[in-house]
Amino acid sequence: YNTNKFFNNISEINEKSIYYVIVNKESNYEKIEELKDKKLGIIRIQSNTYTKAINNLFDSVSMEKIEYDGFKNLVNDLFDFKIDSILINSNNYDLLVENIDDFKDRVNIIDKVVIELEKKELTKEDDASRPFNLFISGIDVNGPIETSSRSDVNIVVTVNPNTHKILLTHIPRDYYVCLHGIENGMDKLTHAGMYGIDMSVETVEDFMNIDIDYYLRVNFDTLIRVVDAIGGIDVYSDADFSSAAIY
Repeated sequence: YNTNKFFNNISEINEKSIYYVIVNKESNYEKIEELKDKKLGIIRIQSNTYTKAINNLFDSVSMEKIEYDGFKNLVNDLFDFKIDSILINSNNYDLLVENIDDFKDRVNIIDKVVIELEKKELTKEDDASRPFNLFISGIDVNGPIETSSRSDVNIVVTVNPNTHKILLTHIPRDYYVCLHGIENGMDKLTHAGMYGIDMSVETVEDFMNIDIDYYLRVNFDTLIRVVDAIGGIDVYSDADFSSAAIY
């Protein structure tokens, strides 16, 4: 009972991926309807959620798809008006903002597509003595746990009920792996998390040739919620201090 209460206090089950329809700020496009029959730039390597986002977008407005192998040419063609818009994941947008100084100033987000990720229901195991694997994914953001982001912590917890032993296998975030279901999708393992938890789970299953039975997803705010769930911690300091970052 106490264990269930603890997890109920800290757990969230919703997860979604958000995709942005982005146009050049110097264009005259302000509404998604204005892009009918115009050129939409997309990345050729597609996850299941990215494919769903494209299909959902095309249900509201038809456009001509222009495929790209990478983000460099995709963004350059948007800036050069060779295409009218692009569709990218919100996390890819953040990466472009980080890596291209004037990207945010040169584009407008005129629409977004939200894809709710499917949840797999837990099934009762008849054999309680069967060893099982739990995957822990730690993403690098604060806020809602449903946000898709880079999985910087990747741990496989192997539990053996017979021996009462637990094995923790840590996989480096920068391991070069093939993202599940993506042709020629070699990338860092951490980037699998940007497509959602299912991509991380399936990629690790492929990489380690194992089955993962359950997963646990955490972010920076999870620590705060865990501490609060077990009663909290009061901190007293005799010295004044500021929480501002020091460089």
